Formats: sequence, C-alpha cells, structure tokens
Amino acid sequence: MKLTKQDNEPEPLEIEMTPMIDVVFLLIVFFMIVVDLTQQEIVLLQLPTAVHAIPDKKPEQNRLTVNVTWDKREQQAAIRIKRTEMTLDELKAWMYPIARSKIDAKTKFSEIPILIRCDQDAPFRVVQQIMAVCADKDIQIYKVMLAAAEPKPDNK
Repeated sequence: MKLTKQDNEPEPLEIEMTPMIDVVFLLIVFFMIVVDLTQQEIVLLQLPTAVHAIPDKKPEQNRLTVNVTWDKREQQAAIRIKRTEMTLDELKAWMYPIARSKIDAKTKFSEIPILIRCDQDAPFRVVQQIMAVCADKDIQIYKVMLAAAEPKPDNK
C-alpha cells in the first residue's frame, strides 16, 4: 500500500523567524539607548576653569552628582539630579536616606561623596546652599568635590 498526499490536506505551516529576530534586536537597542539617557547623571554645562585642580580619573561608584544650571534669560539657577529639577528642600529629602545609608562608625558622618557641577555663570551662593544641605545635621556629607574644567593651553 502506497501512502500519498491527499489533495485536501493543508501544507504544513512554516514560521519565518528572521523578521521577528530583527524586531527583537531593534527593541533591545532602543531600550538600551533610552535607559542610558534617563540614567545619565551629567548635564551639559560650561564649567568654570581651575588652574590648580586634580583630574577626576577614577570616580567613586556611590558618588552623588548634583548639577547646577543657569538660565541666562531668567537669571535663575536650577538644581538637577539625573535630569530632574529640584528645590533645596527636595534635594535635602532626596539626600537624607542616601547619606544615612553609609555612616562611618567613628565620626558618625556619611561616607557618601558628592560632586557639585555648577555652570560658570551661576552665582556661587547656589553652591554654598548645596554645601549647607550637605553639612546639615541629618545628612552630614563632608566629602564634597567641585567640578572644574581644565584651562586651555596658551598658544604662543
């Protein structure tokens, strides 16, 4: 007895995987880019130049970064953490649990360092206010670093 294919029997379905794999890879790339941009701590600023500064070669992993931008039109400073604008009170509320998470047993001060990046046109009083928040009795962050740009070499 010979088995033959009947005319009314449907052909087996085949799924083409190539387009689906392409779409999956495109989604992965898209989400990697979006996550990277939302987690970026550094805001584009014109930093003040400093002649006697130490390069930041190996930043600490748990370091907080606070950016201070300056709106020339409004003549107003804005404090930004990971692209989120905050007031000084919101900054203090944000810093408190982070600073209290790692306390030095001897000094009772927070071991979390902070980097303040301030636009060169912003008044220094904004940096002073952020430093006052760091020195608050509930926060006590004493490792405060200020970011600066390297001076451009003179072309003589």
